[in-house]
Amino acid sequence: SVTGTVTVNGGVDVTGATSIAGDLTVSGASTVYLFGATTGSYFEYFNDIVTLHGGIDLTGDLTVVGATELQGEMTVSGDVSFAGTAHFASTMTVGEDDTGHDVFFYGATSGSHMRWDSSSDKLLVVARDIDTSGTFVHSSGDFDIMGDMSNAGNAVFNNMRVDGTLTITNSRRRRLSQ
Repeated sequence: SVTGTVTVNGGVDVTGATSIAGDLTVSGASTVYLFGATTGSYFEYFNDIVTLHGGIDLTGDLTVVGATELQGEMTVSGDVSFAGTAHFASTMTVGEDDTGHDVFFYGATSGSHMRWDSSSDKLLVVARDIDTSGTFVHSSGDFDIMGDMSNAGNAVFNNMRVDGTLTITNSRRRRLSQ
């Protein structure tokens, strides 16, 4: 048992249980490692960067200020909120085949949004105007437009109902055989 201040110049290896009732201060260009019971699972602090090797379980809130890089798989139970831009550099999957979830994308205009409704397997676009300046293909099911739609590219529709204005420029009409 040690009481008071201990100053160590050099390395310290501690084996066994260690309890620190006050602050632990490490200064200089030191690296601090805290090893767990599982091989390859440890905490590393070096040059003001904390690196967690292995798994981490958090209970409570986690607030991150600054850039955060996650490598590998992350599973979250509960809500995740991003106050800034979230960048996904690969495929983003929501749900799994035959077990989907609703997904919302909101616009800058109040009430405008795009929603995948998993219970009805429909993509809903609620907006004042819909602009499809590239190629738009609708292959099966009903396609309902509840507002204005403008298309300056190619469009293929199947079972379309329009309640508003549909403008198509540079169009070629063809009848598809039944």
